Order: sequence, then C-alpha cells, then structure tokens
Amino acid sequence: MQLFVTVPPSTEAISLEEAKLHLRVDGADDDDEISGFIVAARETAEKELQRPLLLQTCESRGDTFPCGKLRLWKDVTEVTSVAYQDDTGALATLAADQYRLMSGAFLMPVSTWPRGTDVVVTFKCGAFDVSNMPKSIIVWMKIQIGGLYENREASTTNQRFQTPGRFIEGLIERYASPEL
Repeated sequence: MQLFVTVPPSTEAISLEEAKLHLRVDGADDDDEISGFIVAARETAEKELQRPLLLQTCESRGDTFPCGKLRLWKDVTEVTSVAYQDDTGALATLAADQYRLMSGAFLMPVSTWPRGTDVVVTFKCGAFDVSNMPKSIIVWMKIQIGGLYENREASTTNQRFQTPGRFIEGLIERYASPEL
C-alpha cells in the first residue's frame, strides 16, 4: 500500500510571521519561499518521526487487500472510506461495521477482507493540533527553516553546509511514534 496526502494540514504549526521573526526578515520579498520552508520543515519532521504531526487527510492505495491487517499511517483519528473494485469491476465501498481501527494505525476486517482490487482507504490522521505541538518540535523545525533560508544551496565552491546533528535530532526523538 502506498500513502498519499490528499488534504494537507489547513494551517502550519509555525506561522509565516513566526518564521520571519526567527529569521529576522522584515520584508515580504521572500514570503513564498519561507512558506515553502515551513511546509518542508514539517514534512521532514513527519518523515523523521514517522508520524503525521498535524491533522490531514490521506489515502492508502494498493492493488489488493492484504491477507491480514492493513497498515495505514500512525495517529489515525478516523477512517472515512474503504473503496475497491469488486470481482465484477464495479466500484464498491465497505460499510463501517465491516472493519475496525486498531492502535490508531491498522485497519482490520471484522471477518475477512472482500476480494477486490484497486483498494483505496481514505482516513484522517494527526498527532497534534497547532495549539499543542511540542515546543521542541517547533524549535527543531525553526532550525531547519533557518538552515534552508541561510543556505539556499547545498554547497558552494568553497564550503559545504550541514545542520548540526545530535543535539538537533534529540529535540524530536522522543516524539517518534513507537514501532507497532
């Protein structure tokens, strides 16, 4: 199954104004670029932590149903639909009483999965909302944004830039979702 974000978070944990204050930027010339850095920092944190940080809608798509549980992303708050093509090629949707969500990450059939192809599971997920995002994750993202802004190229003719490692990574490690 492949994961796709279909509706990204409606707001980011770091506003453009907060990022510009952190970067000490006054003008509006770089607003679009800084906004992109904010999204990139959140997406990188999600990749590092292996969990969605803010509420978003995703799809998990696969060729067929698995033999057992279907792994979604972590911190799933709601499964909105399970659609597939049945044996006749018709689009079918499973009733909500035919599956259950386990541990906020796995979808299990109540009895067995139906035979079908082109499976699409649509769900909402997110570990935090903007008001309760841990401060250390915010700090980590601001450091990433600062690095992206100050070093817009990965290298120059004379110097390579790299964000300092262990301390910065330690800011977010405790929020990584445990393996299920």
